[in-house]
Amino acid sequence: MFAAGVVAGGALLGGAFGCDDPSHIYTAAAYDEARDCVQPSGEAIDVVTGADPGLGCTLVCFVGRGPLTSGADGASLVYLSTMCPPYPITYTTDGTDPRCKKALDARAAGRRCLEDGGVTPTDAAPAETGPADAAPAETGPSDAGSD
Repeated sequence: MFAAGVVAGGALLGGAFGCDDPSHIYTAAAYDEARDCVQPSGEAIDVVTGADPGLGCTLVCFVGRGPLTSGADGASLVYLSTMCPPYPITYTTDGTDPRCKKALDARAAGRRCLEDGGVTPTDAAPAETGPADAAPAETGPSDAGSD
């Protein structure tokens, strides 16, 4: 729903810039901090001026700034994308928000949000679980052969 508002708002702004200026939808995958996972596909986060540069650039973390890029709880939204610049000006890309590291780590670990509320891989720990909450290591004999 938020993305639809951004696209509609961007379309209105696009008219203010003139018909000759190309613009395109900028897409990114949302990071779900509560589940510590990244959505499996991207969504429209803004409309930017310029021709569509496509994907394949460096992975960047986007953190919303302002009320149009905040969730229902008022927290700024976090996204990841490899879409090339120009970047949406409604987001910071400096990577200083601590959620960026969490989002990048979740992506690197392959933690994808599932539609049923789960996370893949299914053994992925929730965001609030730390090393102290992990199950104790097995202390029995190893089943690996000896040299």
